Amino acid sequence: MDTQGFDFRDARRHCMGWGLRAGVWWSGGFLCTVLAFRYPVLGNVGLLIGLLSVWRLGYLIKVFNWETGNTGWMRTWWMSFLTYIFCALVTTLVQYIWFRFYDNGMLAHELELMLQVDAYRETLERVGTADIDSMKAALGNLSMLTYGFLSVNISLGFILSFPTMVFARIGLSKRS
Repeated sequence: MDTQGFDFRDARRHCMGWGLRAGVWWSGGFLCTVLAFRYPVLGNVGLLIGLLSVWRLGYLIKVFNWETGNTGWMRTWWMSFLTYIFCALVTTLVQYIWFRFYDNGMLAHELELMLQVDAYRETLERVGTADIDSMKAALGNLSMLTYGFLSVNISLGFILSFPTMVFARIGLSKRS
């Protein structure tokens, strides 16, 4: 495999910058999602931010590929996944800060209010997570909560790296 035309350090530096920016986007989406309990329209804003971040990262990687030459599918996936790793780290840091300093039990309270609605309680009972005491305990254990968010963020990044790779590769063969 020819790696002489591809500078891994430069690509990693770009991925870190893109991941930091995307981490800010994801953090904004997270805050919108959490605050959607009080302001429901923010739930849609959080979802839109998440969807646009995938498109934006795919576009940034595509531009990088245009400027450096056709880097191939695996390198494009590597760049996508590495970008999402940095994004997950930033987002998890913001989530830790949110639950450590700002939440003050708001999310647990909102979940408790949700369980008072029969439809939500029945849905959660079917899934097997309707125990409010275990939810409060999970939200109270900050280290487990942070680890859980990091795991979810990295898993989400792994899954999203594939559509991002495909988007970043669309149209490149015509250009190179």
